[in-house]
Amino acid sequence: WQSPFWLWELNESWDPRPVAAVIRELPNDARVILKGPTRPSLGWYAKRELLPKDAPRQGEHWVVSRKVLKGCEAIPHSRAKASGTVSMNNTWQLWHCPAPSATGHQ
Repeated sequence: WQSPFWLWELNESWDPRPVAAVIRELPNDARVILKGPTRPSLGWYAKRELLPKDAPRQGEHWVVSRKVLKGCEAIPHSRAKASGTVSMNNTWQLWHCPAPSATGHQ
């Protein structure tokens, strides 16, 4: 259900608001990919459309995933910052993936 104040999703087990808050801080042209099932509420709270998991991963981009992404850096959200740790175990996280260097290595 959607209203001007809230978007409700049934059967979802993680709160998208902490990750969405970090996404809102990114530049408007940042490419953000959701590696997982569709989460309309994540895009709604992030105030942008997220690219599907099969979108090309070229150039600098960000990925929302609950798995560690090789060559990418975890961007802690408010709950992780408050606790002083970033938990990678089954927690949805925003990852920054830099563009490959001119030599082809990340």
